[in-house]
Amino acid sequence: MEGDNDPKKKLLDEEEEELSLVKKMWKESKMMWVVAGPAIFCVLDYKQMGIQKHHCNA
Repeated sequence: MEGDNDPKKKLLDEEEEELSLVKKMWKESKMMWVVAGPAIFCVLDYKQMGIQKHHCNA
């Protein structure tokens, strides 16, 4: 039971949880860019060509 109140263990658990959160955020960000990246480049491409319509048929 003495190990349950160990401050070092709590700190390690918090660091592990924080690292897990960072990994989840990174994974979510990568998934978002799979969708958002091509859409952004498509809009920029249309603007560069002077086309006002924002429809990309990918």
